[in-house]
Amino acid sequence: MIIRHRSAVLCIRGTEMLVIELQDPSSKTRFWSLPGGGIEPHESSEDAAVREVLEETGYEVILDTESQLNTRYQFHWDNKDYDCHTTWFLGSPGPSTPLPVDDADFLLGHMWTPVKDFAILFREHSDILNPVKSLLRYRN
Repeated sequence: MIIRHRSAVLCIRGTEMLVIELQDPSSKTRFWSLPGGGIEPHESSEDAAVREVLEETGYEVILDTESQLNTRYQFHWDNKDYDCHTTWFLGSPGPSTPLPVDDADFLLGHMWTPVKDFAILFREHSDILNPVKSLLRYRN
């Protein structure tokens, strides 16, 4: 099992949330997720969250650091098993225009989708669904 420390962001703009579509390189399974990824050795979880949203969506994000939530779960990706330690944040898009995205091939794209659809979008991934529920409760 590979240990992976990562950060992710539930970025909300009005009644919409920013999501990314991923495709597992081995199984070719597609699914929706929140922008996020690995924390590099020199980074804080906050810095990683901001960097990952920018890399995956082109959006600058403003984090609500008080919303920080930590989870741990197992995740199978590209024929490997990961022990994920994820720090989740609530965020909002910054004022700048989004930049073009040129990221990994497994990142198929991003979109703004209604927050109210989160349970449908993440129904097969409780490791995403449960933190989203918690962050939305924090928000309200």
